[in-house]
Amino acid sequence: MLHRTLPLSLLLLASCAPSTPMSTPAPSPLLDGSIAEWSAESAAWADASHVYVRFKVPADHGAIQNAPRTVALYLDADANPTTGRRATAKVFNTLGVDLEIEFSPRNAEGSPTPGVAAFAVAADGTRRKIPNEATGLTVSPTYASRWYEARIARAVVGSLALPAEPAAAGGLFVTYDDAGTIDGYSEPFRLPLPPRGPEPKLSTLPPDKDPGLVRIVSWNVQKSAPLTNAAPFARVLTLLEPDVVLFQEWDNPDPDALRSWLEEHVPRSLTPGRGPEGSWRVRSGPGVAVASRWPLENVPPDTLQMTFEQRERTVRMTSALVTTPLAEVLLTSIHLKCCGSATGREEATRQAEAKAINLMLAESSRPWPMSMRVIAGDYNLVGTRTPLDLLAEGLDTDGSNLAVADAATLGDNAVFTWRDWSSPFTPGRLDFALYSDASGKAVHAFVLDTSRMSQETLARLGLDAADSAASDHLPVVLDLLPIPTAR
Repeated sequence: MLHRTLPLSLLLLASCAPSTPMSTPAPSPLLDGSIAEWSAESAAWADASHVYVRFKVPADHGAIQNAPRTVALYLDADANPTTGRRATAKVFNTLGVDLEIEFSPRNAEGSPTPGVAAFAVAADGTRRKIPNEATGLTVSPTYASRWYEARIARAVVGSLALPAEPAAAGGLFVTYDDAGTIDGYSEPFRLPLPPRGPEPKLSTLPPDKDPGLVRIVSWNVQKSAPLTNAAPFARVLTLLEPDVVLFQEWDNPDPDALRSWLEEHVPRSLTPGRGPEGSWRVRSGPGVAVASRWPLENVPPDTLQMTFEQRERTVRMTSALVTTPLAEVLLTSIHLKCCGSATGREEATRQAEAKAINLMLAESSRPWPMSMRVIAGDYNLVGTRTPLDLLAEGLDTDGSNLAVADAATLGDNAVFTWRDWSSPFTPGRLDFALYSDASGKAVHAFVLDTSRMSQETLARLGLDAADSAASDHLPVVLDLLPIPTAR
């Protein structure tokens, strides 16, 4: 139910949060920006390690972490009105607010700022900021949407000095007007909490490299980090045994530099029959590259220029045709414009870049009409989803749109490819892979996060739990099976 506290308020939170426990999805929701697995009457869910919530905002609200208005979650972490802050408004009377989480948090003047902020709330209303990492807060999607999902680590209750381990929790959402005053709120929700336990670790291995599939890895390596910290990247890429790697933020434009690094640190397959055994071939562009174990042919243009706001701009992309024993694959590594909001200049730039890449690929793919096609990289979808849709439009071999690879983060039920706890933003899915599902089937699609692996798994694979921290982005892996009738 929606409520207005100010008659002229236009920004109202829409949440179907029940005031009493309702049926909930099982198992725990997949935090991927889709609410398809939630039952219609459920707005909150808890497992041993997290509390999950879903909520709805108006269509013009913008991306939740960089919006013109603040949305806040008031959480009664122990469903006890005698702990935390007791609000005076009637709708809050059943809550003792212990934790407040603000999306696009207010500054000292009450104006929204980018990111997310969490606060422990005392009975007298004073707030103490809690680092986002301590909350384990994750929100999906990163771009503007009507519905959002979020989760909070239950371990954060240790920061709240509650008198006992909670057996239930409650809360509600509020919105703030331009003056920093609450102008909308949802119905309060309440949910039972199962016994708290540690976050589970991945107990199964990632899919092996199958010689009957074409394995593509896309990885933003954060300012050419492999050049100064080679070991983590070498361990991960050696394990994955990719046919092709699409790099972003590889800033050295000389393809020989990347080829030399790969030859030194990612040797040919150590398991005969499991992967390609040739030398590396490289096509590099402005901050991006395509590296292949198989024969590689450059796809024009060498540099894609576009006119934006009456100025020439270089688009961070490069394309190559890779001829594997299974199929020809036309691959494009991209890195769209970073940052901004749903309505800012950065978003307009991203959309213009996506259109330019789409038009270029529509022309450059003509010589290989039946090749499998992949566009992967850092899409930076922090404004809208539109750049992804613009890139996919009409580029499949049958003239339809490219498909989005449904890459899940192994060992977790939250889909994210970027994480930087020193940032005000929560982990999110910034990296995507589009592929031609008319000419190839995505057999596996996953994101590798070594911090989610058990010590036994890490030891077996020769990895370190901190390997994923070598970059702020995680590698996205796509295994494609060519469709014979499309060749």
